[in-house]
Amino acid sequence: MKTIGLIGGSTWVSTTDYYRTINQLTNQKLGGAHSAAILMYSLKFHEFSNLVLQGKFEEVKKYISDIAVNLEKSGADCLLICANTPHMFASAIQERIKIPLLHIADVTAK
Repeated sequence: MKTIGLIGGSTWVSTTDYYRTINQLTNQKLGGAHSAAILMYSLKFHEFSNLVLQGKFEEVKKYISDIAVNLEKSGADCLLICANTPHMFASAIQERIKIPLLHIADVTAK
């Protein structure tokens, strides 16, 4: 089974939706007591939102990209971002990691 990396915390509400849905679908598909292998980092939303509101986008890119790199180093095989706004930085994140970043726009378009 692959390990999913989640960048959550922006907001914690959407993060719980991702976590719950991924595990429910895994359990429905595999049955028994199966759940997904997940590594999750919950960013500090207050800090993230303040940087965005102040227009400090280079700092935000570095902050989120560093999180993605750490999830990859920890064993994530792919990466999901658990909210819409951080996807503004998806290309910057993907540039720093070798694993795929599953972009919400691509999945929504399908």
